[in-house]
Amino acid sequence: MTKSTFKLDMRSRKEALTSNRPLYFTGKACPRGHIDYRRTQNGECCQCARDRAVAKYYSFSEESKQKTYAWRARNREKYRQYLLSRRERQTLLVKRWRLNNLEKCRAREAKYRANNRELRKAQHKRWRKANVDKARLQVRNRQARRKGGKGKYTLDDIKRLFSAQKGMCAYCRTDLTTRRHVDHIIPLSRGGTNYPANLQLLCPQCNGRKHARDPMDFARKEFGLLL
Repeated sequence: MTKSTFKLDMRSRKEALTSNRPLYFTGKACPRGHIDYRRTQNGECCQCARDRAVAKYYSFSEESKQKTYAWRARNREKYRQYLLSRRERQTLLVKRWRLNNLEKCRAREAKYRANNRELRKAQHKRWRKANVDKARLQVRNRQARRKGGKGKYTLDDIKRLFSAQKGMCAYCRTDLTTRRHVDHIIPLSRGGTNYPANLQLLCPQCNGRKHARDPMDFARKEFGLLL
């Protein structure tokens, strides 16, 4: 009998049908001894379905395989829709398999990285060139983690912040349309976090002068503001 170490969500088939979920889990073994998810549509054990699919695949003749490939080539849109309809279920199954085989996945990924270093460097270089803002965001979040700052933020958070500040520097009200810096209101060195609530957008000049200073002290001395 096989037993999954994945934290399964206990529910009945009736509950799965009501909530329109493709899979459910009862914790009971199927007639073949598998403790696994079951398909909501027919109650079939997922491991049994996989075993049946593998057996069916190897029972196919080369002629049958070629017919299948030809049908997919003629019906690309229909086949694409079919794959999309299975995406949620496949994502769940892949996630579960990965969690059950973490050591195997890590070893395989480490081996791939070691054998394809130049290829990965080239891929990363192309990605960074095509996604400049995302690449900079990754670097800033990584730097914050190294400094002990908790949390992270996304490009959407920066867009919302830009809108909330009406596109102007939080201190001198300079327009930030062309150039802006993301600043931690309470610096990381003073115990600040890297969550969106501790961020503000500044012009390069204000950010350079503020650096790691206390925000109230900076505003009072530089602009005479009482915060």
